[in-house]
Order: sequence, then C-alpha cells, then structure tokens
Amino acid sequence: MQGPRSKLLLKSYRKPFRDPILKKIRNQFKNREYKKLPYCSRCDNDEYFRFLGLRERTFCQVITNEGDFEKIQLKVARYRCNKHCRKIFIASDAPFYSNCRYGKQIVDLCRFLAKEHPVLEIERTLANIAGIQIDRDTIRRYITKFKVTIGPHKNKKCYTDFIPIIEKFLFNDDTKRKFPMGRKSWTKHLYESKSIDIPKPLFDALREYGKKNDITLQEAIQELKRVWDSGNKQEFENILIYNPPPDSKEHIRPRFQVDKSQFEFIEDILKEKNRYCDNPTDFIRRALTWYMREKGYLPKKK
Repeated sequence: MQGPRSKLLLKSYRKPFRDPILKKIRNQFKNREYKKLPYCSRCDNDEYFRFLGLRERTFCQVITNEGDFEKIQLKVARYRCNKHCRKIFIASDAPFYSNCRYGKQIVDLCRFLAKEHPVLEIERTLANIAGIQIDRDTIRRYITKFKVTIGPHKNKKCYTDFIPIIEKFLFNDDTKRKFPMGRKSWTKHLYESKSIDIPKPLFDALREYGKKNDITLQEAIQELKRVWDSGNKQEFENILIYNPPPDSKEHIRPRFQVDKSQFEFIEDILKEKNRYCDNPTDFIRRALTWYMREKGYLPKKK
C-alpha cells in the first residue's frame, strides 16, 4: 500500500498556529484509554461483557517539524457480549466510525469541509494549519462512504479562516455533531447513541419522514414526555399499550442519538412497575411507532 506523500509546510504558520494545535492533539488524545461498556441491542445487554483487552488505534497522523510522520495512538477496550450472542464490541465512547481508520473528529472535519472546498485544498489546509496528515484520496473515500452532498465550491479562504472550524471539531468536548439522514446539523446538548433493532416497515417510515424533516428519536421522546408531564397517565399508558411495533420478519438496526436527559426519562419511567413496557428497547420501539402513526407515515390501529 502506498504511504503518505511528504509535504513541504509553510514555516510562517508553525509557531502561531501549527505548534499549539499539535500540542493540544497530543495532550488530549495520545495514549488516552476508552473503556466504557458498549450496548448489545441484539441481547438488550449493557452490563454482561467480557473484557478482551486494549487495542491501539490511530486517531490521526501528524507531521512533525522535522517533516516526519507521527501516529497519535489511542487505546480502545474490546468486549464480548456474555449474555447470548457472543458478539465483539469496542468501547462505546471510542471516537471511531465503523470501517474508518482515523478518529470521528478527523472524519467529521473532512466531511464538513468537503461540502464547500476541493479535496486538495482541504489536504493542504489541514497540513499547514494543524499539521494533520490526510491524503486527498482518503477524503474522497469519506465523501463516498458518508454520501456527502457537495455544493458549489467557495472562493479560496485564507488559511487562518479555517482555525475556528478545526478547533471546534477537534477540541470541543461540550458538543457532539449529529448527521441525521446524511445531513449536518449542530446541537448544543450532549448526546448519546444506541443501536436498536426495529422492524423494517418502521424503519422505512422513519426514512421517508426523514427526507422532509430532520427526524431523530428525541422528537418522539419529547412528545411522549409532554403527555407524561401533563399528568394524564392513562393517556400515556394507552399510547404505549396500543402502539406495538409493526410485525415483520426483517429487522434493521439503525443508530439513534438522544439527549442524555431523555434517556434518564426513559429509565425513570421503567423504574415504575407497569404493564406496558419491559425494557428501554421496547419503550423506544413503541414511542417511534406511535410518533410515525401520528405523523401519518404508518397506518393507525383500529
């Protein structure tokens, strides 16, 4: 496999921009360990796992002042589901997408910049401003993999105009980007994600609704929470009792992102002894089914 091509970096950007960003990357990511337990949606398991050890992953590759390449390595825990399926997972807080070599922050940064800038300009900008080595071919693969919609290219910016964007994607721990249905939007809340098995008819309804609306799971949970907060518990129970997910032999496992406080709401509801839900996954399936029926994308129960 062809290695990265050497780059001649602009010396004038070294001290004011490149050195501080490289120092932040090393301090924040180098040799950092990620050990948070994953969630197995197949078994609805979030506690019975066997620890398989730590494995080194490359968060990014940076260019040193001497012109050499240095890998910023992380340590990611691997687990095996010990409940039923024996499937192997990585730590849920590990910053990696499936089948992507570099970290999520690097991938998301490339995806965002690729909407308005040529890949060659992105490659040169990240190298000169942040000292990050990423080839144009890698950026093209991300565009293809994540189906990035490329708009008209803007006029070339000064390198310094990219600094706030780079720092926001790499070092902003207070926010997490979400890309519902392939589109980018920002959120000021801290999000968690869970992969959940849902019937294909429900998934098709969500995808059809998502073409016109920024559909995410938190919309359905927010609507249910309004019913709960209104004090009408009978209506709340009826919503969950009479909205089981559609019957289907085929299931899809999408990953949903929800505000952490809404996950806490689900847990609080399930702590009460009730007869309408057994676990968080069942609750989420029924909430989505009810919401899609209210929006007219699934037929209502007679």
